[in-house]
Amino acid sequence: VKNEAANMRRCLESLQWADEVFVVDSQSEDDTAKISEEMGAQVVQFHFNGVYPKKKNWSLENLPMRNEWVQIVDADEVIPSALQAEIAAAIKRSDVDGYYMHFRYMFLGKPLYHCGYSGLWVLRLFRHKLGRYEKMPVTAESRTGDNEAHEHIILDGRSERLKTSVMHYAYPSIDAWVEKHNRYSNWEAVLYEQFRSDGFAEGERKLDRGKRMKRKIKAIYLRLPFRYVFRFVYAYIFRLGFLDGKIGFIFCSLLAFYDFLSWAKVMEKRKLLEARLKSTQPSHDKTITRSADAQGPAPEQPAVGPPKISVLILTLNEEVDLPACMESVSWCDDVVIFDSFSSDRTEQIATAAGARFFQREFDDYASQRNA
Repeated sequence: VKNEAANMRRCLESLQWADEVFVVDSQSEDDTAKISEEMGAQVVQFHFNGVYPKKKNWSLENLPMRNEWVQIVDADEVIPSALQAEIAAAIKRSDVDGYYMHFRYMFLGKPLYHCGYSGLWVLRLFRHKLGRYEKMPVTAESRTGDNEAHEHIILDGRSERLKTSVMHYAYPSIDAWVEKHNRYSNWEAVLYEQFRSDGFAEGERKLDRGKRMKRKIKAIYLRLPFRYVFRFVYAYIFRLGFLDGKIGFIFCSLLAFYDFLSWAKVMEKRKLLEARLKSTQPSHDKTITRSADAQGPAPEQPAVGPPKISVLILTLNEEVDLPACMESVSWCDDVVIFDSFSSDRTEQIATAAGARFFQREFDDYASQRNA
């Protein structure tokens, strides 16, 4: 979790039946840890260094779990009482090592029954020594954070499905949806390039047949032109999104926008790569030289140096764009960074490039620049 105070109490109330509950926190700045401890959970802080393992795999390897079975739950999810009883019976079986759970998505306070989101099954309950999350690309531009957002569990054993759905309150507002999927689209753009070169993730062959088939279909789908148009038609018409009413139309439109954003960021990455390659090519410009027998002394050239100015840059979580910006002003002997308390690597990048770094709460652009 990270800054999930709004969701923690609802989530933890649905887990009071569990023998032990660990909340693995990424230094939340709100009351996430406080609420979790009040609800009886054990709070453990996780510090991500940008490489594997990410949060869930680290937890599976390092938390002192006293039970054989583990249930993975995100802060915006709720385990209904009917599912609790089903879990209690399921873990008594000796012939099954993991269980897939069905997720019922809530959008703008209402459940989605169509739009292609009615058949989502995720492996979340398993013997913790037999399951680990697959490795997916970790890059600065993907910005999926320290958690396994899209990765699947690789289970070394037999799995079945439970009947009762997990309630997933993933998108309480359109703003929350756009913020989350803007980050996810960075990941999709990185993943698309990996599809073209390496295939999918390490351990993909150990995924169940259905997941492997979905991956193959997605690899083909990502190559389709205008796939964002197809996404809307598929979700709204073929997957009966129109039966979900107005929220179905809004949700299907957002899905199409997400595909468009992912496609646009692939194009952006390629254009940036082309520009960088061009910038590294040797210049073939002809230079004019003064012949040795030219009459008279060479004209005196004025001294040239960097202009005596200071460059001011306003930042907030700019680890992706800041390196190129700093490089473009490397000619200046005074670069000042005015930061609004970034939570990523902005400060490290700025100070490593020799900039003077200051922090101030953001009010508006005028106040920030005038300060």
